[in-house]
Amino acid sequence: MSRRRRGRATGVGPSSFRPILPPRRIYEAVADHPLGLSMDIKISSDFVTGLFFCSLGAVAMIIGSDYPIGTAARMGAGYFPLMISCGLILLGGILIVRSFVTETDEVGSIDFRPLALLIVSILLFGLLIEDWGFPVAGLVVVIGARIAGKHYKPLETLLLAVGLVGFCLLLFSYGLGLHFPATRLW
Repeated sequence: MSRRRRGRATGVGPSSFRPILPPRRIYEAVADHPLGLSMDIKISSDFVTGLFFCSLGAVAMIIGSDYPIGTAARMGAGYFPLMISCGLILLGGILIVRSFVTETDEVGSIDFRPLALLIVSILLFGLLIEDWGFPVAGLVVVIGARIAGKHYKPLETLLLAVGLVGFCLLLFSYGLGLHFPATRLW
């Protein structure tokens, strides 16, 4: 058995490890790797959106699993929710893969003003549609959604709201024969 002397490496163990490249050069080599390997982990907006779509599709698929699916010729009540859920999961998977392949924007701060305005306008639509009818509720939701944007112009918003509500009334009431709740204004 050989005896080990102090201060001398025997060729085995951590003291005998010598990197091929100095540590600084290793980081540069990894950063310049052709596959894009990097030391920084960034959460992109595509990745977060893809996870959200996949989870929303999975939850919808679980909720809709109680309904009969049927066949393509005779669709059951669960057929359409299943197709939408599969589409959401597929879109989410594409976004997740895209976030790894291409460089996308990082997740930034969330501006709560537009989010709050959209939620409030949708809630007002639900509250106003029964009492005030579709025209008023439609105007409220379109104007609320437009105010939530960065570039708000009052005349443009009013024309857009009147045009969209008028188009929906013509399409659904007269074109498809659906009944909208009447308004108190007329």
